[in-house]
Order: sequence, then C-alpha cells, then structure tokens
Amino acid sequence: MGGPRVPPLTGLDSPTICAYVAALIDGEGTIGIYSSWGARSLSPSFYVQVTIVNTSTVLMEWLTANLGGRIDIRQDKGSRPAAHKQPYGWRVHGSNAEQLLRAVRPFLVVKRPQSDVALQLRSLLHQRGEVLTAEDVAARLALKAEMGQLNARGVPVPPVNPIGA
Repeated sequence: MGGPRVPPLTGLDSPTICAYVAALIDGEGTIGIYSSWGARSLSPSFYVQVTIVNTSTVLMEWLTANLGGRIDIRQDKGSRPAAHKQPYGWRVHGSNAEQLLRAVRPFLVVKRPQSDVALQLRSLLHQRGEVLTAEDVAARLALKAEMGQLNARGVPVPPVNPIGA
C-alpha cells in the first residue's frame, strides 16, 4: 500500500537551519491540508504538506542536502511570462511535515497559525487504512477549511509574537 517510505528529515537539530527554513516558509512557503479518496477507500485520507517555491536551484539543492525532502519542477499554467525563470518546489508531507513544523514553529512569524492548524490535524490522524467516522471526517474537514481561510489571498493574518510565545 502506498509508495516507498520517505526517509526522515535531517538537520532539524540546528537552530540556524530551523530559523532559516522558517523564514523561507514565511516568505516563500505554503502549509496546506489536503484530502484524497483512494480507489477502494471508504473514507477520505487527509495529509499535511509544506512547500517552498523558488526559482533558485541552489536553494532547492541546499534544502535537500540539509534536510531531505523532494524537489518538483512547477508546471507552467500559461501565466508565467517567457522572461521569468522556471520555479521549483521543495516539499515534504506527512510525518516529515509534522517533524519540520515542530522544529521551525518557534521561528515562524507569518505562518505560525497555519503551522498550529496543521499540527492539530496531525494529532487527529489514525493508522493507514483505518475507516474514519463521520465525526472524524467532520473534524478534519473543519481544519482543512480553517487552513483554507488562513491561506486565502488578501486575508490579513493577525500578528504573533514569535519570541517567548
């Protein structure tokens, strides 16, 4: 069931790396909650994904060398002018996303509310293949909707105090 296991992230014991990655997530990243239905699933599957998008291959290579994760070439939806550079996305999901968010949370400024919602979802997850109750699905859908509101463009997020919070 599922694809190969992704190795755990490395480098998260370094406060310097965690602070830098938190800044990247705040400025160039997305923390999202996604759902899908398997072909034979009786209930949806929910997961957390953290993505950092940038045009620098040097940055993408630095992220994979220092943390792990995966790099994708971002698909052009026809809106990118020819003069713009190709964007790349570094991403982690599941337990690696949780591990990353726990490590960088003290340094997040802008995306701390998204991090908290994502970690709430991770605390609700069951074992793979377990059928969710209607209440389980409703709780996860509520967190997914809250994340959607936090990630909506043009919606201001209240400031947080990253020091000592």
